[in-house]
Parts: sequence; C-alpha cells; structure tokens
Amino acid sequence: MFDPDFPVDETLINANEVFLPATGVSILTGDVEVNEINRRLFAEKVYIYRDDAGDVSSLNIPGTVLIEEPDARIHGENASIILDGQETTLNEVNYRYYAQHARGTAQKVEYAQDEPILLYHANYTTCSPDSRVWQLEGERVSLNQETGRGEAYHTVLKIQDLPVFYSPYLNFPIDDRRQSGFLMPEFGSQTGNGFIMATPYYFNLAPNYDATFYPRYLSERGLQLGGDVRYLDEYHQTQLYGTYLNHDRGFAAFQAEQLSSPSFSNPEDPRQSGVNDASVDRWDLAFSHIGQYDTHWSTHLDYNRASDDNYFNDLATDLYNRDQRELLQRAQVNYSDLNYSATAMVQNYQILQPFDNDLYTVPYQILPHLELDLMPETEFWNSYGAMNAQFTYFDHVFDPLLNERPTIGARSHLDPIIQMPLRRTYGYLLPAAEFRYTQYDLSLSPSDAALDADSQINRALPTFYVDGGLMFDRSTHFMDKAYTQTLEPRLFYLYTPYTNQDEIPLFDTNLYDFNTDQLFRTNRFNGLDRIADANQLSAAISTRFYEEETGIERFEATLGQILYFEDRDVNLCDIELEPYCASFENFGNDSLTSPLVGTLLYRFTRDWYTTMDGRYDPTPAETDRYHLLFHYEPPSELILHFGFIYDESGNNIGPPVGPEPGTEDAKLLQTDTGVIWPINPNWSVLGRWYYDIQNQFTVEAFGGLEYESCCWGVRAGARRYLLGSNEVVDRQYDSQLFLQFILKGLAGIGSSPVALLVDDIPGYNDRFEGGNF
Repeated sequence: MFDPDFPVDETLINANEVFLPATGVSILTGDVEVNEINRRLFAEKVYIYRDDAGDVSSLNIPGTVLIEEPDARIHGENASIILDGQETTLNEVNYRYYAQHARGTAQKVEYAQDEPILLYHANYTTCSPDSRVWQLEGERVSLNQETGRGEAYHTVLKIQDLPVFYSPYLNFPIDDRRQSGFLMPEFGSQTGNGFIMATPYYFNLAPNYDATFYPRYLSERGLQLGGDVRYLDEYHQTQLYGTYLNHDRGFAAFQAEQLSSPSFSNPEDPRQSGVNDASVDRWDLAFSHIGQYDTHWSTHLDYNRASDDNYFNDLATDLYNRDQRELLQRAQVNYSDLNYSATAMVQNYQILQPFDNDLYTVPYQILPHLELDLMPETEFWNSYGAMNAQFTYFDHVFDPLLNERPTIGARSHLDPIIQMPLRRTYGYLLPAAEFRYTQYDLSLSPSDAALDADSQINRALPTFYVDGGLMFDRSTHFMDKAYTQTLEPRLFYLYTPYTNQDEIPLFDTNLYDFNTDQLFRTNRFNGLDRIADANQLSAAISTRFYEEETGIERFEATLGQILYFEDRDVNLCDIELEPYCASFENFGNDSLTSPLVGTLLYRFTRDWYTTMDGRYDPTPAETDRYHLLFHYEPPSELILHFGFIYDESGNNIGPPVGPEPGTEDAKLLQTDTGVIWPINPNWSVLGRWYYDIQNQFTVEAFGGLEYESCCWGVRAGARRYLLGSNEVVDRQYDSQLFLQFILKGLAGIGSSPVALLVDDIPGYNDRFEGGNF
C-alpha cells in the first residue's frame, strides 16, 4: 500500500549492505527497496554512478527488478536509469495495469520524462495469466501520455495463439480523452446487403464539437458514405447526421423486378409509386438543434428526410429504424416568463409508404401553430385564473386512404379558466369554471363540398367541474408485519353541454384510451376538434400498504367508475354516415355507467412483483380489457418476465383496411414472454417471444446464448419477426442470425439486436454494452 502522507520530494532507500565510497560507484546489495511518493522499486543489487561533480547521474540494476505504482506493476531484467533526462530502459518486461485489467510482455521498454513510452516486441491482453483467448502483438508500440494516444506498428491479433488479423499501423486511445483517429472496423453480413465492411474515422475538432466519417461498403449495393457532426456550447446543442449511397445496385434490381411484375399495376398507390419514382441514388438526413439562450428564450429544430419510401427497410443501421413511417420536420420558438409563455411552431412530416406495409394515414402539416398561456399570480376571493389561446393552420396535399385532398383550414381557440382551490393536510376541494371558444375557417375537400358542409364554424362551450379528495391512514398488521394503510377516496363532477360537432374536421384529435386517468379528464378526446358533452360524476378509491419497518410499498390498488346523468352525443364521426365508427368509442354512449377501471400492484417479495390494469363492463357483464405482468428478478441476475394483453377491440384500425370492429378478428390477445437465465457464472440464455393467441401466429421471437469471461465474450442468436401486411403482400416475416464477439479492453466484432429486444425488460443490464462499434 502507498502511504498518502509520504513526503513528495523525498526518496527512502533500504538495503542489507551499502557500499558508499566518496567517489566512484556506490553499490546497494540485498533486498534493495527504493520508495518514492507514488513508486516503489525492488531489486537485489543496484549500482549508483556519479558525475564529475559527485552528483548521482545514473543507476544500473542487473538481474531482476520490480516496480510498483498505484495502478501498475512492472517486472523486468537489467534496468538502467539516467537521472538527468529521467531515461529508463528495462528488458524482458512483464507488466500489469490494474484499472484496465490488462497485462502483457515486452522484450524491451524505454521511457523518458515527457516522452512517449516505447515497447519493442510487445503484447497486450485483458485475459487472466492462465488464459490465452486473445492477445495483441506489436513489433513496436508507442504510448504517449501527453496526447493520450498509442501507436502500434505491424500488429497481429491472435485468438488462442492463431493469428486472425494484421495491421501495419494502429492508432488507439490509452485514456478517456477524445482523439482523432480510426475507430474499430465493422464487418458482417446481412440479407439484401451482402458482405458489410465499415471503417469509421473520428475527428476531435475541438472540446465542444466533433465529427465522425462512416465509409461503409455493402457488396450487393455499393459504397455508402456517412457522417455525423456534433456541436455543444452554453446555448446550443446541435447534431447533423447523413448518408449517401450512389447507384444502389440492389435497389435498382428490385425496381426492375417490380416494374415488370403484373401485380405492379396501380400507379396511384404510393407504395408502388414510391418504388417507380425513386432514384437509385439513396440518402438520408437527420438534423437536430436545441437552443437555450437565457431563462426566457429557447428554440427547437428538427429536420429528417430520406430519399425514398423504402430507404429504412433496406439500409437502416438500427433494427427498429426500419419501422419508421414519420420523419419529423419542425421549427419551434419558445418564450417563457413567470406568468406567461408563448410558442410559435411549424411542423410537417415526410411519410414513408414502404412497399411491403399497409397504407399509412398522412398527418396534417401545421403552418403555423401559435400559442399563448397566461398564468397571473393575482388572487381574487381565493380564486386563480389562467388562459390558453391558440391559432393553428392545418394544410394537406393528398391522403391516399381518402383518395383526395382532405379539408384544410385555420383553427383559433380561446380557453380561459378560473379555479377556487381549498387545500388541507387531510384533503382538497377544487371547483373550477372553463369557457372554450373555437373558430374554424375551412377550405373544404371535394367530398365535404359535395355535402354542402359549412366552411365557417364557431363553437362555444362552458365547462364546470368540482374535484375533491380525502386522505386517511392507519396502522395495521398482516402476517405478523406492521403496515401503514392509506385510504384515498376521490370524487370528480364534470358538466359540459352538448353541441353538434360532426362537421368539424379531425385535424389532430382522437379518443383517449379509457383507463383510470380518464376518470378525471375534462374531455374524453385529445386535441381541440371535439369537446365531449358531459354530465357525470367520477368516483375512485385508492389504497396503499407500506411496510413500517422498511418503507416498501407492498400493495397498491385503485378502482373507479363514472356515473352518467345524460347520454353522450359527441362522437369522432357521424354515426349515421359511418356506423362502424361508433365502436371507436370505448363503450356505449347511452350507458348509465362507464366500465369499472382499476390498477393493482403487489410485491410478493423484493424480487417478485405483479401488476395489472383492467376494465370491466357491467352492461354485458364481462371484462373487455386487461393487462397482466409478472416479473421475477432475484440478485442472481435471473429475470423472468411474462405479460398478457387482452383487448376486446384492440385491433381498431377499422374497415376497409382492418377487421370490422366488434368481431372476433378485432380482438387483441397476445402474450409477451422474456427470460434472462444465467446457467452458470459464464453462460446465459436469453429469449423474447411475442405471440398473438387470437390469430395464432408469432409476432416476434428471439433466442440467444451468451458466454462471458473476464476478458472476452460471445453471443449468438436468431430472430424472426413480422414485417407487416397489406392488400398486396400478406403477413411477411424476416429472419436474422447474428454473432457478436467482444474482446474486453479492445473492441467488439459483429452486431447484435439483443439490447433492442430485451432492454425493455425491467432490470436487464446488457453486459456487452460498449462492445459494439
């Protein structure tokens, strides 16, 4: 152990015998030990040489020498040290660096003060001394402590003493500082892309900005060039990423094949035109900027675009990028103060319609959205006021599902609210009144114009609600344990009168999923295009059990329901014109009560818990939705995860694309099973399986085997997943095999989807994280 109180400028020498003549060579013999603040040297004999002035000039250490430092241990033979330049030479060196768990040997080591360390005929590994799984061997290695970089010449990577890789020159980091240079190469093979090889190069341009260049060769497509630039300062955070592939040979062949196919006969279908009109020069671009200029002003910019609809299906580097359908393009400016805030935004999406997927609804462009929130501090008779004001213009070109340009136009909205809160330690009461005024100035679609719909619409609706809750707690015992139990009843009365809104287009509005949160919302629709009529009382009760000894929440449950005093008449669409849209409502609009909704959490032990949320409809006396989850995670790193999802109307796409709502085919009944099972300290089994019980098919399945030791690891597996379905191609699957090999302290080789597939299992920690390129 090193003594932190050792004097900085002192050297302590111990030896069994000391020969110190006035001139000439001094000799230390027998258990020689030299101690400095952060170094200790051990040897059997040390020769000390002096210069003409009598000062010590150099040391010569024949035989074995051992040097210990806080993070290293160096063992060598026949060392020589020139003190004037702090030059040291050691032969037949064995070294260990504890922080990196690294060790190695070198025929000769030279280093001097403020100069790089030179190692000749050296090797390096992070494996234990009794293991030779892998090692790097270099003819000459230079380690520059000042720059934090190492250079190796004529380097060979050996696996079990078998050479597998050679490089005439390598430049690599030896600490955590960012440095320009080549990153570890990537290579592999993928269906449709063939053999893949990438040699990324990193540019450390400045402490606050950098860049990476990604040349990537795909044998079945060509050379893809990519780049990533990042910038960060006190006020800005910016990132720009892009790729370009000149004349994609694989896509050109696919294009020719589809154009000659008899089924490729509908030029109006954007999935087909997305193939026909696409260029074989393919690219994508992603730009993101966040600015925070002071405590008031901020900006947010996003621009994402791809060359064609099938780009991510073919060239996505992330397994789940292939599912991208909306590429966001947005510019936003915000201003906030203590009592008010303002936002200005424009927003659009590039919608991708891949050839093997269903048609995707194209959302509206927002050109622009202006919003103002006022929150004055003024109190009047214990009441507080606030107001929200919005103006939004919704634009559109063409919707392939409607086969026309939908109705577009401007929406102005004003929403003042006043509240009179009364809060106590045992509960609260919050009465409030709200008035929502909305005006539409529309340019009608051909279909709406044919129905003689109004282009000028005004809507004014007041809303009143009273929200109140109480908190009770008591001490109780169960199974010989002391608990604190809480009981939290809550009532919420809501009134909004009815006004017909069928002619208002749905720019950004849909129906909230009905769960416990919906009990206390003032509108069952999200967005402003529908304001639900309501004369109802929500009642809920929650209870929790806390262990008094540990404070752990052992049990939590909530149950609630809405009592309706009037039928609900506001719908997303006109039921007389589109009868199936009534099933989009969570339940009948003329029922006296809503379904019972609830949540439950129970911890059997610290390692095992279950959660459940469900919905029970008393009218047909059946449970129409529930989600059930069991999760087991002991300290042994074993994880068992099982989820069950049932939804009476889970597949609510609706005709003409989806099944008829209310039918058996519209039900969603799926399981989600995951396992991380360490067989022993080195081997683990990993798996994930999504299965559709209702339609009896696998949505996605993955299985893998993982081995990890102190210095290396390997992971192999297979994945089969559903690509999608449409009228052209029905239920397509893709399969993938992968192999990932990692050398700890060096790099990883190969690619793996494991993190993406099992990371959302609570508690999973990818032991290979950081081993990929």
